[in-house]
Amino acid sequence: MHPLRAIQSRGLTSYLRLVRKLGEVHVEGEPRESCILPIWKKSLVLGLTVAMDRSDVAVYVLEHLVTDSILATIDELGLGLIRARPDNGYGARAVRDWLREPARKVVITLDGPHGPARHGKPAVARLARIAGVPLYPVHLAAEQWFESADDDRCAMPDIGTRMVATVLPPIAPAGSPENIAEAAARALNRATGLEIAPAPRMHRAPFRAWARACTMPLRFGKVTVGLPTSPLTD
Repeated sequence: MHPLRAIQSRGLTSYLRLVRKLGEVHVEGEPRESCILPIWKKSLVLGLTVAMDRSDVAVYVLEHLVTDSILATIDELGLGLIRARPDNGYGARAVRDWLREPARKVVITLDGPHGPARHGKPAVARLARIAGVPLYPVHLAAEQWFESADDDRCAMPDIGTRMVATVLPPIAPAGSPENIAEAAARALNRATGLEIAPAPRMHRAPFRAWARACTMPLRFGKVTVGLPTSPLTD
C-alpha cells in the first residue's frame, strides 16, 4: 500500500471510531437468521460505522474495483471481508460459506459501484439465491452527515450524531433476480431518507475536514486512486 493511502486508511478508521464513541447508534429489527443485508452505496460508510467490531458481519467487495486503503479500513474496523474477483466466481462460494454459520450477515450495496443510484442490481438477488438466504434491506440514517470527497459522495456521519439502522421485512430469493432486486429497491426507497441538519455546528468543521481528507482521491501519474465503495456490479 502506498504510504499516503495507509495514512488515509488509518485516519478514516480513527475518525469512524470517534464517531461511534461520541455518537449514538440504534439498530431496529435485526434478524436472528443468516442473511444478506442490502444497503444503498450512499450509505455504506454509515453501515461500516454501525457494524464495526462485529465478527458476525462481513462486507462484500469487488476487489479489483476498490483500493487497498478501503480494504484496510474495513479490516481495521473489525469486520469480515469477502473479496470478490472474476477468478473466484465473484465471491459466490465465499458468501455461501460465510452464511452457513448461524446468525451471520453479509452487507452489500444494492445499487452497485456504477449505479444508477437507488436502483437494485439483480446480482445481489443471485447471491442470495446461491447462499439460500433471504434479503433484509437496511435503511441507514444519520441526523447530521456530509459527503465524502471522492466521486461516490458517500454519507459521512458527523461527530456526536445519532445513527439509526432500520432492518426492513425480509425478501425471499424466489422469482426472477430482477423482480427480487426491484422489490428490495422499492422497500429502501419507501423508507425515510437521510436527514441532515441545515448547517453543521462550528466545532464539527475540523472533524469534517479530517474525514474529507481521508476520502480525497490521490493522483499518482495518470492514475487516480480514491476510496470507491463498490461492493457489487452486474
